Amino acid sequence: MGKLDDALINMIVKDLQPFSIVEDEGFKAFVNKLDPTYVLPTRKTVKTMVRQKYREEKKKAMAQVKNIPSVCLTADMWTSLTMESYLGVTCHYTDSNTELGSVVLGVSKFPKSHTADNIKEALSELISDWGLTGSVAAMVTGNAANMVSAIQKLGLRHLPCFAHTINLIVKRAVEEHEVMADIRSRARRVVSYFRSSTNATEKLILAQERMGRQPLKLLQEVDTRWNSTHDMLQRLIDLREPVGAALASLSNDIMPLSSADFDIISESLEVLAPFKYATEELSGEKRVSASKIIPIIRMIQHKVAEKTALARNASASSLGIALQQYINKRCSNVESIRVLALATLLDPRFKTLGFGNQDNAHEAERLLTADCASIIQLTSEHASQAEASSSRAAQNPPSSDDL
Repeated sequence: MGKLDDALINMIVKDLQPFSIVEDEGFKAFVNKLDPTYVLPTRKTVKTMVRQKYREEKKKAMAQVKNIPSVCLTADMWTSLTMESYLGVTCHYTDSNTELGSVVLGVSKFPKSHTADNIKEALSELISDWGLTGSVAAMVTGNAANMVSAIQKLGLRHLPCFAHTINLIVKRAVEEHEVMADIRSRARRVVSYFRSSTNATEKLILAQERMGRQPLKLLQEVDTRWNSTHDMLQRLIDLREPVGAALASLSNDIMPLSSADFDIISESLEVLAPFKYATEELSGEKRVSASKIIPIIRMIQHKVAEKTALARNASASSLGIALQQYINKRCSNVESIRVLALATLLDPRFKTLGFGNQDNAHEAERLLTADCASIIQLTSEHASQAEASSSRAAQNPPSSDDL
């Protein structure tokens, strides 16, 4: 594959372009202007070249993880807009330079029913295909029972995705809070109205320009991401005046949010702010997150309690109380999870100060001391075996017949 062919394939893959782009008249004319001597491959050839590129990149990725003694996997399942199910698995590791690395092991259709046994079979095949059997230290997923059961059936350690747990906590608290659920529903309707009407969108842009503002769009929430609910409500606060002016100039049956609604939203977002920070902090691809989970839970508990106490609005205060109850219920045993406790203890930023309960900190110290003693003993035994083997070899040199 030549350099131009390789660049073409990289563009198609990176930008998710259809293979048929090489048949588009405009694209062919553009390429001809760049290099009249270059002959674009056919659509069929591009398909073959993409498969070849995939095999090459997979070979490189397999070489990357081959000699990594211990890795962590993350997995997720989702359904596309066309109602097709997919399973995605990513491998995370630390290389010889202590740099964090990650490789997508696979994203594939999952046509079978989502039973624990079917998921286990798919995960087992993928782990085996990549030569990672025996190297998986833990697997992180959401809290779906079928996924958790599949990992347990594989005999692997399962860790819940804390960002997903935060999402569940906030979603449940907001959905079960009568006032916030009503405001959220009406906010969604306002946003949907503007996003589905060209005329309304133009009126909103015009209203912002008349107020000397840089035009911004309203944001619609995504059900699976609570942060998007936060962003939707925050944007409505930011565009409160332009939205009100635009709605007043349009014929519609949309009920605008009232001043009382905006007061509730503003104070509720203050109460929710620690969850937003935690979600963003734990979602970074190049950040070690295991050691942060215990301290972050403590931070959330402290900050939510603080902001709830300061809230002047009864609705925001009751939301804060519900959030505290849910996080205490879901995260009460987090300091007892061995991997997380040891990670926090070993992080020089936290050590025992990261724990809310010092008994749990002392237990983590005991576990760490025991692990270190086991490693020292194992190292000593290996050294003794090597020394004994060397001694026997010296006492019994090979005979001339052996040579």
